[in-house]
Amino acid sequence: MRVFLSYLLHPNDQQNNQSGLIIMILAMLLVPTVDVLAKILTQSLGPVQVSFIRTLLQTLLVMLILLQSPAGAGSLRRLTLALKIRLSIAGVLISTAITFMMWSLKELPVANAIALFFIEPLLLMALSGLILKERTPWVRYLAAIVGLIGAMVVIRPNWQLYGFSAVLPMLAALCYALHFIVIRKCRDHLQPLQIQAGTGIAGILFLGLLLIAGNHTEEAVLHWSHLQSNHLPLLALLGAVSAISYLMINVAFHRSAASTLAPFQYLEIVSATFLGFLVFSEYPDTLTLVGTGIILGAGLFVIGHEQKSNPTKKPVM
Repeated sequence: MRVFLSYLLHPNDQQNNQSGLIIMILAMLLVPTVDVLAKILTQSLGPVQVSFIRTLLQTLLVMLILLQSPAGAGSLRRLTLALKIRLSIAGVLISTAITFMMWSLKELPVANAIALFFIEPLLLMALSGLILKERTPWVRYLAAIVGLIGAMVVIRPNWQLYGFSAVLPMLAALCYALHFIVIRKCRDHLQPLQIQAGTGIAGILFLGLLLIAGNHTEEAVLHWSHLQSNHLPLLALLGAVSAISYLMINVAFHRSAASTLAPFQYLEIVSATFLGFLVFSEYPDTLTLVGTGIILGAGLFVIGHEQKSNPTKKPVM
């Protein structure tokens, strides 16, 4: 583990140039493991509870890793007020995204939920123009519309079976995209570990308050359920895999051009489909596969278009 973390956090120049793509591919194959574990846990625990424990364990692990880095955990206290506020907002947004995703996995097949979530890159491209006032080519908005059409195709059979739960991955995608927009204002001043630790601390506080408030309501998704002994290893694995996989993603994007890495994000759908079939015997129906293909096609088209039009510019993904 120490050798692996050293490879991630302290690369030499040759590693820095060559390893970003490898790390991204491994991360995309690993991330759906988090969704599978979440689906298992949310069958007996509330989505907010699972999200809180995941965020808590993930943040504790990130803080331990940060202590071993040159920046040190104390670097978070030295941040400017503006950076702390941005990290707090990003932490609330990503915690909300995780909770919506956990909630959806309680009801939806893993591959269906992941497919709907993957409108996020398209939403991010469109929202960057609207919120950050970035110059946004018309093709981005067109791709976002086509991606949403694909999502509607996926939702069509799911809505009949699961109702409102079919919309939850899209709400998660919206919150996740907004989180990235906030984080973009921090990335020039912070390291990946600092971003993860800062947003994690904010997420713990936010989700903790939700759970406290939820115990005084009748909403089951906000309740804290008694933990059983069989939950503990699954929760520990969930926190560890979450921390390592998202650290790998952040490191990959710091080492390699986003234009190189962006297409490989869609490997997550392949891995999610395989794990869903292997663990839950789930397989997407025809409409889900068609809708997923539309979403993938829209995303890959805009990536290819921007690489051809601006070969030195990093797309917003």
